[in-house]
Amino acid sequence: MGESEKQEQASGSWWKRLEKLRHPNFQRRLEGVGESDNMVQSSNDKRLVDHLECELIELANGDENPAVRDAAFGQVLKWGGPLALGMGVALGAALLGARAWNERHRSQEEIERILRNPAGGGSKRALRVGEEAVRAGKGAEFLENLLASLANPEVNLKARKDLVSAINPHSSLGAEFYHNEELCNAKIEEVPAEIRDSLRKLLRKAKEFHSARERLKQLDLKKIH
Repeated sequence: MGESEKQEQASGSWWKRLEKLRHPNFQRRLEGVGESDNMVQSSNDKRLVDHLECELIELANGDENPAVRDAAFGQVLKWGGPLALGMGVALGAALLGARAWNERHRSQEEIERILRNPAGGGSKRALRVGEEAVRAGKGAEFLENLLASLANPEVNLKARKDLVSAINPHSSLGAEFYHNEELCNAKIEEVPAEIRDSLRKLLRKAKEFHSARERLKQLDLKKIH
């Protein structure tokens, strides 16, 4: 089979897969949207890519099912969003831009909310925000808010327990406990008795690990025989 025949066959296969985007069945259209990224990455056929972009923008702007609209919006946004403007769909571009801004705004609001009250944001999210705060040089501020959050009676007690249990004393957040031991000891009596022992254990393990680590850093390995 010649190279041109192979290309035609591949192109025909892509066009068949594209038909999912027009399928009247909701699930099939969603599958088509999901496949669109792989189709773009795997194809050198500009006609196909242009057609695919048009189909997705049309779905994003006018599909009767909101799940399909959202999926299509996400896919076009992944490829650059304002691409829609260059294709003569100014409304689509405006909606995509507004959607992207709203997502970033919501994310920033959530981060700020967790920074203010870490125990109220769920353990996984609180730890992610905490690690980012440490990297940004705001670890002590986050730790102070964390201790206040653990003492806050308005926060679910189980959520507070889970957060303390989830903190790895060997992590950079654990290092903040070690470097701010005085602050921790001053605040530890303010947390409920059900959390106090776990917090003391976390502080002790963090101190043992990070103090030993600092001693190792100070050793002159050239003098060790």
